[in-house]
Amino acid sequence: MKRIIFFLVICFLLQPLARAKGVRTYSGNAKIYLEEHFQRRLRQQERQQHNNDAATAELTVSLRLWAEQGNNQELLNVARRVQRAGKMAVDCESSQVAYLWLHNGEENFVCLLPGVLLEKDYLGNNLLHKAKNLQTVTAVGYVVRNFYPSDFSVIQRLQDEKNLAQETPLISHVSRGDLESFFQLYEGSSLSKAIEAQEKAGFSNQDLSSQSATFAYWSEIEKYGMNAAGKNIVQLVQQQQPCEAQKNILHFFSRHAPYLLNERNLL
Repeated sequence: MKRIIFFLVICFLLQPLARAKGVRTYSGNAKIYLEEHFQRRLRQQERQQHNNDAATAELTVSLRLWAEQGNNQELLNVARRVQRAGKMAVDCESSQVAYLWLHNGEENFVCLLPGVLLEKDYLGNNLLHKAKNLQTVTAVGYVVRNFYPSDFSVIQRLQDEKNLAQETPLISHVSRGDLESFFQLYEGSSLSKAIEAQEKAGFSNQDLSSQSATFAYWSEIEKYGMNAAGKNIVQLVQQQQPCEAQKNILHFFSRHAPYLLNERNLL
């Protein structure tokens, strides 16, 4: 009996020590857990950033190639991958676009800066410059709307942008004989807005430079409607092979900007 009582007393005295040791063990385990958790998060973030960068580099090259080839299906797939990622609520920063990246046969969610669509090639050509035909111009526009769903100025920015040869996409397409894309590239551009404003203000085939009230419109028309050699957009259209598209374009300008039919420069 004395031995039992002695054993119980010893156990009672050792309980606080056991509890203290348990606290220390729990505290140590918690620290290890937190360290491992942060390490996992850091590795995940590094992998995500690596995938983001790799997807951006790959997509930049692919977009140019598909636009130049007229691979409209691949361009439409890019827009659809944005839509799919958006429906799955991928966690990206507000300045980024969620994208379902297909790489080596596997799909990965990545976060891209929409500016990937604004990258130019070494000649300063954007995606609208490089678009093969009307269908490709339309497909590029569809991709842009998905990457910039609330910024409707991006399309006009691409329409107005000049390459190193000082050609807007419209001038570039017309110069290479693609007249089918004319109105898709023209409508909404700074050139179209300047011509519309000039038409509303009234125009004359007399001394255009003397009309100070509309000088700003003429400046815009000259800026966006001429190539580096001083040929205006209508003159470039007239140089192409006769076709129905050419007929429609010339008819449009004969009604809305007949002064461009003149052989001489605007200003």
